[in-house]
This record gives sequence, structure tokens and C-alpha cells, in this order.
Amino acid sequence: MNNIKFVFGSGDFTDREGAVKLTDEETQHLIDDVVEDLNESIGTKTPTHCYCGTGDTMVFGFTYFEEGTGLVDSMYIYVCKNYYEGQAWIEDGKLTKMNWKGESEEEKLRGDLEKYSKDELIEMLINKL
Repeated sequence: MNNIKFVFGSGDFTDREGAVKLTDEETQHLIDDVVEDLNESIGTKTPTHCYCGTGDTMVFGFTYFEEGTGLVDSMYIYVCKNYYEGQAWIEDGKLTKMNWKGESEEEKLRGDLEKYSKDELIEMLINKL
């Protein structure tokens, strides 16, 4: 079997500008579907995986064994939104989310600009032209 290669920027990938933007409610529906499918393997000896997605969102889930028990009792859920990754896992019935505290350049710029009034922003734009 040949290695499958993807080349970024070559057309192997779609651009996120054309992707349908899902609302938080629609994203939660995808998450709920994956968790529901994975719950079937909890308490069994067979770990499994599940994924679903549409538009700008993909949700992946994996169940796994807790050490020493031999039974599936935990799951990882990964949510990729607008091509940025979020991560969460469920252990002993408790959901824990990864804390990614990094701010994007856009968020930093927005924070810097929020201190100005609308008129000040317009004046700044006019002076740049």
C-alpha cells in the first residue's frame, strides 16, 4: 500500500472560508451523538471510537480501559471547530476540558481595539488611508 500524502496549500485541503458555520447548539448535537454511540461500550471489554462532522466542525470520540479493570470505563472527546482543536475527556462520569488559555492574534487585536469608541476607530481608519 502506498503512503497517502497530503500537501497543505495544494488543494488537498478545503479552505475554512467556504465551510458552513455551525452554531453552538448544532455543535452540541454532534457531541451528544458521539457520546451516545460511545456509551454503548462503557462496561464492556471492547473499546471503540466514533466520529461525526459537518461544515466547520468535527467531533471524535474514543473509549479506553482504566488500568487494571479490563473494562471500558472512560472516553475522550475531541471537538475540532473552525479548524481549531478543543479537547475533553470523561473519566468516572466526570467531564474535564483541556484548558488552552492561548489567545489568537485576532483576539488580542480585538481586545486592544475595544478600548476605543466607534468614532475613534473610524478616525484611525481614515488616517491610515
